[in-house]
Amino acid sequence: MSNVHRPNEISLFSRYYPIIGPVEPFQASTWAEKRVYGALGKDDETLESSWIIDDKTEGIGILDMEEEKDAKRYWWGTGDTDTKGHLIHSTLVTDATNPTGVDAQILIEYGNRLFASFGQSVRLWVEATASWTAEQVALASWPTDAIVHKDKLYIACGSDFERYDRATSTWTTGTALSGSAQAARYLLNWDSKLLKVDNDGQLSWSVDEGVTWTENAPSTLPSGYFNKLFTGKDALGDPLPWLGTKEGPLALNFDDAEWVPTRLTMPFHDYACMGGVAFKNDTYVSAGLQVHEVGEDINVMGLDRDSGIPNDYNGSIIGLYAGHNDLFAIVDATKASTADEANLFIAGAYGDVRIVGSAYVGYSVVFKWRWATRSWRPMYISESDATGASAGVICSADDEYRFWFAMDGSVFYIPLQTTIQNPLEVTDFPFSATMEHIEPNFDADNAVITKTGTRFGVYVTGTSATEYPMYYYRTDYATDWILLVNDDFPDGKVITDGEHEFTFASDAGLEFKAFQPRVVSVRGSTTTVCPDTRWMRLKYLKMLPVRRGHRVTIDCSRSYRNQTSKVMEDALWTALGTRTLGKFTFRNGNGSETHMVMLMPPFEGAAVGGRSRKGVYKALLVSP
Repeated sequence: MSNVHRPNEISLFSRYYPIIGPVEPFQASTWAEKRVYGALGKDDETLESSWIIDDKTEGIGILDMEEEKDAKRYWWGTGDTDTKGHLIHSTLVTDATNPTGVDAQILIEYGNRLFASFGQSVRLWVEATASWTAEQVALASWPTDAIVHKDKLYIACGSDFERYDRATSTWTTGTALSGSAQAARYLLNWDSKLLKVDNDGQLSWSVDEGVTWTENAPSTLPSGYFNKLFTGKDALGDPLPWLGTKEGPLALNFDDAEWVPTRLTMPFHDYACMGGVAFKNDTYVSAGLQVHEVGEDINVMGLDRDSGIPNDYNGSIIGLYAGHNDLFAIVDATKASTADEANLFIAGAYGDVRIVGSAYVGYSVVFKWRWATRSWRPMYISESDATGASAGVICSADDEYRFWFAMDGSVFYIPLQTTIQNPLEVTDFPFSATMEHIEPNFDADNAVITKTGTRFGVYVTGTSATEYPMYYYRTDYATDWILLVNDDFPDGKVITDGEHEFTFASDAGLEFKAFQPRVVSVRGSTTTVCPDTRWMRLKYLKMLPVRRGHRVTIDCSRSYRNQTSKVMEDALWTALGTRTLGKFTFRNGNGSETHMVMLMPPFEGAAVGGRSRKGVYKALLVSP
């Protein structure tokens, strides 16, 4: 009962009605009115909306953003985002080479010199020649830790240790000092004592520079469960020895000679606590890519938070290193779970824990965590995949403040700032050769609504024929990037300073649900100059889906098709109160012109008083 044959007639909710005047179609989807007040800014147009990208100081880890909450975050990038309004290259990383071809296991400063143990071969860095000395000593076995105690260098070698005294230029074994081998896996300075832990978790201490040793706190955990000995902090903020185990950290109760659990508990993890360090007034402990900040509260602030990091950089943190304002983390890609371990179950205090992962081994990475903004960003990515990382140290050897690390089979260093932190204000600051920056997926906080991108603008400085950024985008979670070009930059290389604009699809606009920009920037031969992207802006139109609406004036002032005016009026009120859709047809009985609609307010009209039930009503019919 929906075919309509008569003029000025409609069928609504399976009932015929006469109408007065024409049916008035309209677009039922509308936005709330946008109003602009006061001074004009980059997003103050009444028609177009803008996504402004000019402050990324809160770091990586957001793949799908919430506009207001994640405005200062990004997905991934190797650029320096520490300064608001500047996207520049990171610090240049220098390859200090490897004289042996064996990975460095230990990096430590002693007497203003940098010592490195390449396997069992101990060498020194010579700043004047940017090279390593010949072998200073051959250790009895590969080292596992090193410490400077009372102006002497101690290197733990598993079954014993080596001590170097720069005053006499002599190397001495623990056996020679004590009369017997002194098993040492990890070393620590604490309370004027030299502490050592062996592979079984037995703690011993010495107050006479390693000559005599007294056993203190044994561990009840299995041999090999120990990953680090480091200084943590107790509830009052005082330094205390912590033993990092595969089941979490333990704190030393020296008076009672025992290791006691800390407030930080965690399930079994093969690489738990490999990163452990006291920084500011808290203790930071890693497990895989997780980092726990232990202070008055325990906060999760690792690389696994939010969206995490791309799978290419999966691995485990093997060290955390405290600078003046930043923490540095070394992630070893070879210490991620593998397919062979995917079905391995390990019994621990928390029950059987399954290790899962993939067979792919990606790239090792050095990350920096900025304490002021609680933000992570990469500082260096290994040149080859499936290569490990093994050691690191922040020191001022040779009066040069640097972060040294072993990766890719070599040793590298990153210069660190001690005064001015903004690299654009340091005239001799060396920048990396290239930079990549990837923004999150932007959907204007509405993932299901289509938007139309009209223009993409940038403002850039520091450009030339050899220093230039290139801008890319992709939409709706595609994998391939599209290079933005215009008449000024047909190859996409932005080689002049200033504001530049790119359009989409020959000015026709770009339809998208999610939009993701990317910047690739290149530095020329001058290391102290690099392009600086000051801001990016996507201009777009918010598009609503087409929803049909119809306005009709229904005549209930007379009987129609064997229906009294009262019956028709009651049927309209019933349709208004229903919560389901009904059929609406108004043209020539053509089924294609039938719409499923809901009778919406405002429903208004004019009714005749007295004994008769007659009226004329204006109805609003909307299709969802």
